[in-house]
Amino acid sequence: MTTHRILILTTSEGHRSIGEAVYQSLQNQEGVFVELQFIEEPGLVFYRFFYLHFPQFFQFIFALSFTKVAQFFLLNMLLREHQDFIQKKVADFAPTVIINTSFGFTPSIEKIKKQHPSIRFVNIIPNPRTFFYQDIADSADINFVFDRTIEQSVLYRKPKTHTQISGWFVRNEFTFLPKEQAKKHFDILPDTFTLLLVTGSEGTRKILDLIPHLLQFSKRLTIFVACGKNTQLVESLKQFTPPSHITLIPFGFTKEIFKYIQAADLVIGKAGPNMLFESVATHTPFFAMTHVAGLEDGNLEVIKEYDLGFVEEDTPKIIAQLKMIIEDPKLLTDKKKSVMKMAKYNDQAGVKLINEIVAREK
Repeated sequence: MTTHRILILTTSEGHRSIGEAVYQSLQNQEGVFVELQFIEEPGLVFYRFFYLHFPQFFQFIFALSFTKVAQFFLLNMLLREHQDFIQKKVADFAPTVIINTSFGFTPSIEKIKKQHPSIRFVNIIPNPRTFFYQDIADSADINFVFDRTIEQSVLYRKPKTHTQISGWFVRNEFTFLPKEQAKKHFDILPDTFTLLLVTGSEGTRKILDLIPHLLQFSKRLTIFVACGKNTQLVESLKQFTPPSHITLIPFGFTKEIFKYIQAADLVIGKAGPNMLFESVATHTPFFAMTHVAGLEDGNLEVIKEYDLGFVEEDTPKIIAQLKMIIEDPKLLTDKKKSVMKMAKYNDQAGVKLINEIVAREK
């Protein structure tokens, strides 16, 4: 039996959930030794600054990433940042396969691949529609992509790229649980409409704008607000006094966010792909209330194209649409079939990865 030593490189946040999902797919495979390595990505500080303060301006940064000047600059900067660490890790672990989830590590992996051609290089493009030019690793043995549409875009940019359609890699804990059962965990009555607002740093202001309006709704509601590490937001939300028929529950960082998603009838947040598809995995529709311009434009397209939920970024219109949904839950029921179909589609991602790396060499 062939022994596989698989090294997964992922970021300490952001793409971390993709890395963890890949690790879960491989960890119990016979003849497989797998290590998941988290690497701090300094560029995330720059990214975070723009989507926090100037989310619309990020479209210009995104467009700039496709220029030859940016490509040259990033190549050299990323090699300086990661090459020594990744080379040492490869020397210590001696992988037969390297799986990459971030373009920050691609230049270093490509250099290692030239030195050790027998190491298989598997790249996962961590955006389902619009993507950075640097996300494509045309030297990789395979690039896993979400669907046919992004595959065509990748091949248009770099025609010699080896691609395979996989769906999205989602962690095992994000799975379907009947809403009544999931709500029972939080002592929520089965017929109580339950919202989960997932802020992210850039969503803080919009959340504070939305809450006063939601507290005026006449229907019985439970409103979860996931505040992450934003303790100031938690304290701000505790200052609200909801009416007796509405329960407002702000909470900080938790590794069990999946339980809140399972209990929610609707998840509202930034159109990041991981939160979108994690919600889908629990059969919960998603409402995109904000996005990072340029990079996440395609995520809005995915929501609309596959009918996974709702897209609205204007606060008054968000409130009006939420009121319609809460008063007529059939609007959610209409989404459930397509959401379930997408969840099933994404279930294949881990299997395709195993087939590509493990099964084909047995």
